[in-house]
Amino acid sequence: MAETLEGFAQRLRELRKSKNLSQTELGQLAGLHYTHIGRFERGASRPSGDTLMRLADALGVTSDYRSMAPPMKRPRRASRIGSC
Repeated sequence: MAETLEGFAQRLRELRKSKNLSQTELGQLAGLHYTHIGRFERGASRPSGDTLMRLADALGVTSDYRSMAPPMKRPRRASRIGSC
């Protein structure tokens, strides 16, 4: 999962820089403190779904870009052996 989080961090930083925004400016647009942006970009923290949406909206990216978030682990389903 660390690779996925690292990939997200890099993509977030690249997108922010491509929009010529500082961490402070992105934080203001997304309603977050700039220290949160720094933690996300370093891979030290993962944004919640709501925060991820706010970041995507602030950066003006499509909802497809929101899929850049690290995947959440889902519990495995028990297989039904012998069920019809």
